[in-house]
Amino acid sequence: LDTSFVGVAIPNSLSFSDKEQQVLRVASQLVKNEFLHRAVREEGGAYGAQCASNLQGDAGGVTMSSYRDPTPQKTIETFAKVGEWVGTKENITQERVDQSKLRLFASIDAPMSPDQYGADKFLFGCDYEQRQESRAKLLDVSVQDVLDIAPQFFSQEGGKARVASLVPK
Repeated sequence: LDTSFVGVAIPNSLSFSDKEQQVLRVASQLVKNEFLHRAVREEGGAYGAQCASNLQGDAGGVTMSSYRDPTPQKTIETFAKVGEWVGTKENITQERVDQSKLRLFASIDAPMSPDQYGADKFLFGCDYEQRQESRAKLLDVSVQDVLDIAPQFFSQEGGKARVASLVPK
């Protein structure tokens, strides 16, 4: 196949229980569904694009990726524009924030297996009470929260971001 895979990771020091982490979770859903899907998948021709607050949506940073991507350089340029997009008021509406929360709660409210609970407890120190606390913070995320905080966590400036591209010879 003459296609590539592109990824970027932008680390941060947020913990699972931080309010900002919940804002990032909502912002990541917005970026994935409203920006990257159109720009990377529909316009760029990749089979898919992903954006998540790192470690399966829990904490640690933001990751973005594409797969089976015929235009990797364009995708890298698109990833660099995410901070600007998520900081533009016209892009972050109450309806979009609500839709993002609904998508997140679909996975949050899904049944949790004992091994998943154990992994969350071991890796993140997260138990049911903390999960409920973060759920309440997630419910409270507003449009203004996303506009205020998300752009700094999506910025690739300052040398923290790591970009990888797997391109066939």
